[in-house]
Amino acid sequence: GNRHPYRPGGLQTPGNTLERRDKMKAYIKAEFFRIIKRPGTWKLLLFLFILTTPMLTWFPAMSLFKAAGTRSAMPPSAASMFFGIAPFWVLAFTKSCITDEYKFHTFKNTLVMGLSRKKVYVSKLITSAALTFGTFLTILLVYLAIGHLFCGISGNSLFFKTYAGLLGQMASSIPLLMAAVCVSGIFACLFNHFIPSMICYLSFLVLPYPLLQFIYYLTGTQWIRALYYLPLITPFHKVLLNQPVEIEGLFGVIQTQSDNFYIVITPEIFMYSLILGFIYISISIPIGLYIFKRKDIC
Repeated sequence: GNRHPYRPGGLQTPGNTLERRDKMKAYIKAEFFRIIKRPGTWKLLLFLFILTTPMLTWFPAMSLFKAAGTRSAMPPSAASMFFGIAPFWVLAFTKSCITDEYKFHTFKNTLVMGLSRKKVYVSKLITSAALTFGTFLTILLVYLAIGHLFCGISGNSLFFKTYAGLLGQMASSIPLLMAAVCVSGIFACLFNHFIPSMICYLSFLVLPYPLLQFIYYLTGTQWIRALYYLPLITPFHKVLLNQPVEIEGLFGVIQTQSDNFYIVITPEIFMYSLILGFIYISISIPIGLYIFKRKDIC
């Protein structure tokens, strides 16, 4: 009564599974290089570098007024501001990986390769995440290099504390950036065009938190205040923008600690970011996959 193992829909064999896994790896690699080679990707990178120019002009201006030991801590301290911008970069890569496939009607060619929709969707998310992190790290390293060109490098304790804070912030933000990729994937699959998906994603990032603030100030309702202090709806604002994280309820109050030049990422904040990122990823991937599986591919 079993189907033939070598026919479509039949039993899976180790060789068959390995072949599908190799196809998925090859597809991710092909997607990665396809997007890297596109002129639009390099235009995007140039635009992101231009956005950092006003921040770079700050280094030579401020270095004139700071002591040598303090100047060396300025680049990693200022680089922490990039974590607030990073979730917005996700849009460009989910557009290239998912939205453009709908736009140019190439999804049907992708599915002909023999990969299931699940593997195609997961491959798209992996590619988007890799490109997001690669772009983020490239700009961060260039920014730090230029910053130290003007401000120098010191071996004092403030310099190392500032870099420790930067690395801690980077490590704690990875789960949330992954979550941003998965959330953006939902809107990229939901719409066939970039503009509505962009509006919905940006609305998700920007609107809920100030809206909760506004409703609370109007009504004074305590459960809204609890949501306001627990940034469950938009975690990117609180954690990635270096704003104080305040969690009221079972955990008391957890707040980021700052010491002038650097942010101290406590174990509580790290675990909070890890758990929150896991929640977003575990919810948004099935939703995006559900939409992708049931959407017509033309």
